[in-house]
Amino acid sequence: MISFILICKNESYNIDACIQMVLKTIELHKNLSFEIIYVDSNSTDNTLEIVLNYHNISVYKINSKSNAAIARNVGATNAKGEILFF
Repeated sequence: MISFILICKNESYNIDACIQMVLKTIELHKNLSFEIIYVDSNSTDNTLEIVLNYHNISVYKINSKSNAAIARNVGATNAKGEILFF
């Protein structure tokens, strides 16, 4: 299994395209076992709301001080895949 882990903060202009590219990659490899994890680093725009429109994404929100390393660790800790793709 591959875990696609997306970490973001205030990326409302980019997150939809990013998710669409991950979904396209999955579609091209039909027998691929996968999961998509989104880790939000306390966004203040509508990034989280955009992600919540997708139903097959596990969402984790960091409400305290965060950085890329902390967000990656949250994603990796919750991932089920043997391969982690950030």
